[in-house]
Amino acid sequence: MRDAQPSTRGDEPGSTAARSGTPGDLVASLFDHSVAMAVGTAIAAVVLVLLYAGVADTWRVVVWAGTFTLVWLLRLTLAWAWRRRRPADDDAASRRWLLRWNAATLASGAVWGLAAWLFYGSGDAMHHTALVIIVQAFCVASIAMLASQRRIFVGFLALAFAPMVLRIANSGEPHDLALAGILVLIFAATLLMGHNYSGALEHVLELRARSQQLLAQLRVEKSAADAARRDAEAANRAKTQFFAAASHDLRQPLHALGLFAEALRGRSQDVEVVQLVNSINSSVDALEGLFSELLDITRIDTGGVEVRPTDFAVEDVLRKLRLHFEPLAFEKGLALRIRASSQVVRADPLLVERVLRNLVSNAIRYTVDGGVLVAARRRGDRVVLQVWDSGLGIAPHDQQRIFDEFVQIVDGAPALQAHQQKGLGLGLAIVRRLAALMGAPLALRSRP
Repeated sequence: MRDAQPSTRGDEPGSTAARSGTPGDLVASLFDHSVAMAVGTAIAAVVLVLLYAGVADTWRVVVWAGTFTLVWLLRLTLAWAWRRRRPADDDAASRRWLLRWNAATLASGAVWGLAAWLFYGSGDAMHHTALVIIVQAFCVASIAMLASQRRIFVGFLALAFAPMVLRIANSGEPHDLALAGILVLIFAATLLMGHNYSGALEHVLELRARSQQLLAQLRVEKSAADAARRDAEAANRAKTQFFAAASHDLRQPLHALGLFAEALRGRSQDVEVVQLVNSINSSVDALEGLFSELLDITRIDTGGVEVRPTDFAVEDVLRKLRLHFEPLAFEKGLALRIRASSQVVRADPLLVERVLRNLVSNAIRYTVDGGVLVAARRRGDRVVLQVWDSGLGIAPHDQQRIFDEFVQIVDGAPALQAHQQKGLGLGLAIVRRLAALMGAPLALRSRP
């Protein structure tokens, strides 16, 4: 897909409108401010007429006031017509309206230049100063409106300034010549201000165009990311459903295999056959454990596990753990110590027991010498359940990874024995999910 390039056509070469490629936006901005400009020019014209009424020749005041009124009405009519026929996304029509606006603007500049030509020389220094200030103020005020069109801006300044400079210089007085020179410098400074403003405006428009392009690109990328996320969620749901169905369906033949093995045990008294049957039963039990883990984690992911909090004694849960794990710890030569007072907590006892079972099972599996301690300790209004062991230890950079799915061994850990490698590495992943489901914080401290 190609990036859309902005148009390079405008009302004139070298203008900001030409470089930004948005004549419609430029015309809309100019006409939207036409009424405010008309009000400002009308006030200035009234002040000027009142200032020179009775001071300058009557015909001068009448000629200038009449000319100003015609141009002023022309600009108002043009603004009103544009509001009625406002073109939408039509560059050709926008350029025609821009041409009309520019013509009216140049006519306005000529009117102010005519004021200087007609009125300078009438009245005293106060009148001359007021005249120069009014014309200069309008030239400076035009920067914001006209700097986007450099040629029109220069034309407006020339029509407004040149007659005043020539009229003042034509008087022949030394101070008037000096004033004319100062006005030339002011004219140059105003041109420089307009140039700088135009450059800043171009930069703003370029940034705006760039931000619009980036916004459009961001929308496309967000849409692609949303689509990828939906695909990933659908794939994850399909995976979860598959694991749930597979683990459930495969349990049935495994159960049947266990029954066949027991039947074979009853039909034969051969020692080798009995050992083979025991091995088959051990493998079946291991497979059933694997499928139980798969089924558990898929039930959690699909929202099939509900938290049912109730008040229960922690000691009851720890007692079950002792009965189940003490023989396993004794078989490995480990000490299993359980410390709990009569703590009563509010949580889901089944989920708490499942979390502790996984943690204690892991502790016993990965501990070669020493023992395992399970403790319930009060911390303020909460009870902290802890499982400590003297096992292999986990390096800091692996301590988050072990809670991921299918992670059984961390970098640098000794190789596990055959009896340690049972499982898919889902126990701690289940622990993390159940803890998050109950809103219970899960913390790990370990060192190799």
